[in-house]
Amino acid sequence: MTAPGLRDLLLLEIALEVQLSPRGDRAAIRVEHPHWEDNRYCRDVIIVDVATGRQHRLTRFAACEQMHWLADDVLAVRTSDGSPEGTQQVHVYDGLVGDGWQVTQAEHGVDSFEPYAEGIVFLSRKSDDPEVEAREERFGTYVHVESEPGRTAAYYVDLPRLAEHERARARASKDEREVLIRPEIELSALLERPLAIQGVVASPAGDAVYVNARPTDELTTWRESSVHRLELDAGAAVEEFIRRESASKSKDHDAGIAEESDQRREQRDVSYLGTAAQLALPPRAALEAVSPEGDRLLISFPGRDTLVSTNTELWVGERDALLAATTAEQARTHLRDVTAGVDQACSSPIWHEHGIDVLHAESTRWAIRRLDPDGGQPQRVDTGEVWCHVSSAVPFHTTRSGQVSFVGGSASAYQEAWVTTEEGTRPLTQLGEQVADWDLGEVRTISWTSKDGTEIEGVLRLPPGFDPSVKHPLVFVVHGGPTWVDTEDLLPMTARHYYPGVQLAAQGVIVLHPNYRGSLGRGLDFQELNVGNLGVGDLWDLESAIDHLDELGWIDTERVGSMGWSQGGYISAFAGIRSDRFAAVSVGAGVSDWYTYAISNDIPDFTRDFLGIDLFGADRSALVESSPISGLDGADTPMLIQHGAKDQRVPLSNAMELYRGLQERGVPVELFVYPDFAHPVTRPREHHAVLHQNLTWFSHWLLGEELELQGPADRE
Repeated sequence: MTAPGLRDLLLLEIALEVQLSPRGDRAAIRVEHPHWEDNRYCRDVIIVDVATGRQHRLTRFAACEQMHWLADDVLAVRTSDGSPEGTQQVHVYDGLVGDGWQVTQAEHGVDSFEPYAEGIVFLSRKSDDPEVEAREERFGTYVHVESEPGRTAAYYVDLPRLAEHERARARASKDEREVLIRPEIELSALLERPLAIQGVVASPAGDAVYVNARPTDELTTWRESSVHRLELDAGAAVEEFIRRESASKSKDHDAGIAEESDQRREQRDVSYLGTAAQLALPPRAALEAVSPEGDRLLISFPGRDTLVSTNTELWVGERDALLAATTAEQARTHLRDVTAGVDQACSSPIWHEHGIDVLHAESTRWAIRRLDPDGGQPQRVDTGEVWCHVSSAVPFHTTRSGQVSFVGGSASAYQEAWVTTEEGTRPLTQLGEQVADWDLGEVRTISWTSKDGTEIEGVLRLPPGFDPSVKHPLVFVVHGGPTWVDTEDLLPMTARHYYPGVQLAAQGVIVLHPNYRGSLGRGLDFQELNVGNLGVGDLWDLESAIDHLDELGWIDTERVGSMGWSQGGYISAFAGIRSDRFAAVSVGAGVSDWYTYAISNDIPDFTRDFLGIDLFGADRSALVESSPISGLDGADTPMLIQHGAKDQRVPLSNAMELYRGLQERGVPVELFVYPDFAHPVTRPREHHAVLHQNLTWFSHWLLGEELELQGPADRE
């Protein structure tokens, strides 16, 4: 058995998503692996025969971000070639072979897509707005903050007609091609005003497309969300569009008139496309799914209030009753909470013939649960000895007939694609062979009692050959969120991309991922224990874990560290400055000052709602008590800081304030800024840098070993 290095982890191929074909006899699996030379991650699609296990790669070195089955042997994939100038477009693989047929030509790329009728609906940012162009001619470039209308549009392309169109273009002369019309219509033209469309849900009945939107592209308008039903006969709408556009183009071409401007086209009558109706729903509502028959809707919104810290529930209502409602209060009388029997935050709903499947955390595992839209008792989907992992936006998939596939593993099994059958759960991949000869230590769940009596759980990685009679160094790897959870994963994403828990464990360090108060998986009461208590309660949970492991005789309390990204970075900063129990910490994209953070980030509501204060009121004591920077005068813990220069979720000013403050106080501190990144780091070489810097930092401060902070590490 061997101990892997940092690059060994980065070079792993990992399953991200699996979807079964409608008949269930084939599976499309998205896998990720690095292309080191181009410094990017390839996300390719593998097709697997479920019965025989035979597989072939549908794409190679591509950047596939989304996929949908259109038929049993037809797969649509949103992908690009991965190059910096490449845009995401939808390609259709008919027969599951070949290079794929590109069916979209969106200038700014495709953001997402859904199958609908005989084609697909896709979202894309519209081309330049004529009004904005006219404004720039007069006044130059500026942005009216939180007032610019959203520019995301929804389009429908008819695939059979597109095939006919392309055959006609191939046969036509140059003049004939100029009057041929692409069978693509803008559905969002039916809306009364431009909106920032966040997603579309296509009715399985083929009678309507539902649009989730907000007024502007900024997240600050998230509470003003709206849901719109666009009712249309897609085939008839495209046919009429082609007829009108063909007549107009032929007339203009014969008269020698230049092509019609975008502004003039937007002013034309589009009522023939269909009708649009906004649903009168409660605040923060979004449409999640439509019943197979199209007559019922699944709506998400928080029933209690609209605070950031409040969970949304899933509600079912009759479509016609909701369309007829004229107020949110009236609509709510037609809605029933189908998650009432599940004391967890449920997500990723899929409505099929046998119910609504959702994902939720359950202690330190992810569970798939089947809800009854008619109000019956929720039932857990049996996934055998493995459980779902969340590696993408689509952690599991259920066919219309109710068969489930998912990406998952366990504390001892590497992440694979799985399918549920009558005989049990079985794997579709053998990716675990990559790590078969690695000694990764033991991964297990532990629990302890925090300072206020709250039971806290965490996922522990013990060093290979763990000896409980020896006192080991301890490092915390603290998850972000805070509404998230660390689960019993053999090789979690953080270990592969951010924090070298595996390498530190190989050197005798105990690694603990704490699910501090506010984490998922323990019920809503536990999830809200950090509201009004950020930082302070989190530190209780970490310090009590130190006490618990010390009582077991497992750790050297003089060699304790903490590292984390985002909220985990904030908690690590708070621990490093406000506690004397830590020998070193690492802060990734963490908040240093809640006031600085609130006035400069893209989700200012987070600070106000979680701390329960008026940001500009006279009493700012909660901001002071919860901010790491407020304890600077007593700081002496060495701190590594890592941050993306383009981060708007936690702006770089937080890192700079922390860095300058620690420098002024003479505390050992290093700051690494990643110029090309926002909140997450997304490329393999930079992931290597993040891992290497953390390994170097904690090797020095916890183990007394010297590695080059900015150079290659001999044993990384």
